[in-house]
Amino acid sequence: MSSYTIPEATGASIRPRNLLKHKNFLITDFGANESAAPAVNTQAINSAIQAASMEGGTVVVPEGTFHTYTILLKSNVNLYLSEGSVVSAARTDMHGSYGLQPGEGGNYQEPEVNRYVGLQDHGHSYFSNSLIYGTDLENIMIYGKGLITGGRLDEKSGILEHVLQGGDPQEPMSREAKGHQEEWFGNKGIALVRCENVVLEDFSVTLGGHFAIIAEGCKNLYANHILVDTIRDAFDIDCCRDVTVRHTICNSLTDESLCLKASFGAGIFEPLTNVLIEDCTVCGYDAGSVYAGEYTRDKLIAVDRCGPTGRLKFGSEATCGYHLVTIRRVRFERSRGFGMESVDCSSLTNVIFEDCVLDNVSSSPIFLRAGDRARFPVTGNASSSAYPASDTDVRLDDRSWVLPNERAYHCYPARRYAPHYNRTKTVTVDGHSSFEIV
Repeated sequence: MSSYTIPEATGASIRPRNLLKHKNFLITDFGANESAAPAVNTQAINSAIQAASMEGGTVVVPEGTFHTYTILLKSNVNLYLSEGSVVSAARTDMHGSYGLQPGEGGNYQEPEVNRYVGLQDHGHSYFSNSLIYGTDLENIMIYGKGLITGGRLDEKSGILEHVLQGGDPQEPMSREAKGHQEEWFGNKGIALVRCENVVLEDFSVTLGGHFAIIAEGCKNLYANHILVDTIRDAFDIDCCRDVTVRHTICNSLTDESLCLKASFGAGIFEPLTNVLIEDCTVCGYDAGSVYAGEYTRDKLIAVDRCGPTGRLKFGSEATCGYHLVTIRRVRFERSRGFGMESVDCSSLTNVIFEDCVLDNVSSSPIFLRAGDRARFPVTGNASSSAYPASDTDVRLDDRSWVLPNERAYHCYPARRYAPHYNRTKTVTVDGHSSFEIV
C-alpha cells in the first residue's frame, strides 16, 4: 500500500533585514505638509521616492496626517510610516458612476490597460488607481507603525466617510482601452503587481476600498504584524509565489479577510504557489472597530444577507490553480469558516490546514467546492478587441472570456467543451440569496 505525504510550503525567503536602507528622505523636505492640498502632497511624496530611487533609500512619513492621491513606489525604495503618521486617501470628484463625492483638486492614477479584462472580476484587472501602487518592481518594503486609511470623518457632519470606494470604475468597451469609461476614482489601499522581493511589516490599513491590500503576480513576499480593518477584501494574494504571512489580523465583516486567488489579473498565467500562513487572525467585526480596539458587533449580516464573512478562503478567482499552501494556527472569530473553491477549470493541490481555531462561525466551518464556471480564456475567430467579444464568436454566452485572435495574446484553445446554457429558472436555498439554473 503506497503512502503520500503532503509537502509543506516554505514561503518567502526575504526578510526585513535584507531590505534595510541607511539613507532617509523625509517627505516634508520635499514639500509635504499636513495642511497642504492633496495634489501638493502627492507630488512631494513621489518626488521623495524618485530621489531615493537614484541611490536606494527610505522615504519617511513623519508623525501627522497627509492627504494624498496615488503614491508611486519604485524599485529599491522603502516607505517608512513613523508611529503617529497617517497616509490618508484624498477625495475625487465623483458625479454618479459609482457614487457621489466632492473632490479636492486631483485624482488617482488612471486605471491601466489590461488585455485580460473579464477573465476575473473587474477589481482584479486594474490597480493603478490605488492609494499606494507599484508594478514590475523589486526590493521594496513598506513598514513602521503608521496608518494607511481610505476613510475620513466628514468635517461638518462628523460621519465616517469612505473615500476609497468599495466598487470599481465602469469596465471599458475594448481590451485595448484604459480600465474605465470616463469617470474613475481610488478604490484600493495598496496594490503591488508583478513585484519581487517585497516586505510589508507593522503598519495598519483601515477602510481600504475594494481591496485594502492586493498582491498580484508577486514573488517572494513577506508580510508580518499587519492589521487590516476594512469593508471588503482585506488582504488578497493573487497568482503569487513564495509568500509568507505571519502575525497578521484581517477584519472584514462584509467580504473575505484573507483571500488566496489565481486569476489572470497580472496579465500572465501564474498559479498561486508556495504560500505559508501562520499565527494570524481573521474576523468579521464592525469596520474600523478592531483598529480602535473595540471589536463591536452592531452590524449583524453581510451584504448577501448571511452572517459576517471575514474568513480565510481560496477563490473564487481560480483560473490558474493553487499549489502548495500551508495554513496553521489561524484563529477565525465571528466569521464564516475555511473555504476552498476550485471553480474555474483549475487545480488545487497540496494544501495543509492544521491547528486552527474557529470561534462563532456564522456558516460552513469547512466549505469545499469543486465547480466549473468555464472561466478560462479561449481564443476566438475574430481580431476585434471589443469587450465582450461579438455574439458570432466561439461561444454563445460568457463572451467576456473570449480573447481576440491577435498577436498580443497567446493562443488559448478551449480547455473543455463549454456549451451555451439556457439559465431561465431562479432558485433560492436560504430564502435570501438566489441564482439561476438550467
